[in-house]
Amino acid sequence: MAVKGAILGDILGSPYEFYRPDDFSWETVPLTGKFPVGFTDATVMILAIKKAILEGLDLTETMVEFGRKYPNCGYGSMFYSWIAGNDHSPYGSFGNGAAMRVAFVGEYYEDYNEMQRKAEATAIVSHNHPEGIKGAVVTATCIWMAKHGNSKQEIFNYVLSQYPPENYENSIAYSLDDIERIIASFL
Repeated sequence: MAVKGAILGDILGSPYEFYRPDDFSWETVPLTGKFPVGFTDATVMILAIKKAILEGLDLTETMVEFGRKYPNCGYGSMFYSWIAGNDHSPYGSFGNGAAMRVAFVGEYYEDYNEMQRKAEATAIVSHNHPEGIKGAVVTATCIWMAKHGNSKQEIFNYVLSQYPPENYENSIAYSLDDIERIIASFL
């Protein structure tokens, strides 16, 4: 279910990946609108990771193979260079891509420790900065917790413990309105 939800969210959010209207509101945005929708790099990498895990394939090779099949899906420039180039070493990214592609890991694994190790493995192929790895592990853990019956409050508390407001200005401790104000102050 997490994979379906992640892909659906990716598709519905795709019109806003690179463009967000000034009057955009998360509370009133229609599920579909005047902008075209489609899958992005997040969906491509979710499916690449799923295939690699289910078929026992190399993560890096499978991600590169899928990425090259779908080259125009909104990849960030560094990740696109990683896919299109010949050097597939990790490049220190801490971008959100590691967290966006890990849904299957949280859904698939029953064993908590195995799930965390595999979440880390899906990140370090490219996003080997500690924050990139952390984003993947925390995301997969939230999915795993939901699958195993943890409450919303328990999941919230876990995320808050990983991203406390004294260390993260985009902590879950802040409301979406607070985070938007923080981001707007940098623009």
